[in-house]
Amino acid sequence: MRLFIALLSVPPLISAKLCSLDIPRPQPCDIDQWHQERRTTLGPDAALNIRCWDRGRSVTGETRWFYLGDRRCWIPLQALGMECDVGVPHC
Repeated sequence: MRLFIALLSVPPLISAKLCSLDIPRPQPCDIDQWHQERRTTLGPDAALNIRCWDRGRSVTGETRWFYLGDRRCWIPLQALGMECDVGVPHC
């Protein structure tokens, strides 16, 4: 049953948008957009492969999170470079 639930939380395969981080420090990339469980940490110069966005826990009042397809993790809107969220589909 756990495997089935885990598969439901993986966004569908769709085209990705390439972008970059907008913060000068390493950014945690979480297993999901609700829990603070880290999958990896992204360096300040990391290239991002943004697949889609969905709602998640609030980070400084914003609840949009973005799924990085190649890294299989989520980052909050505040970590993205300018205009990176434009045109990204909902998961």
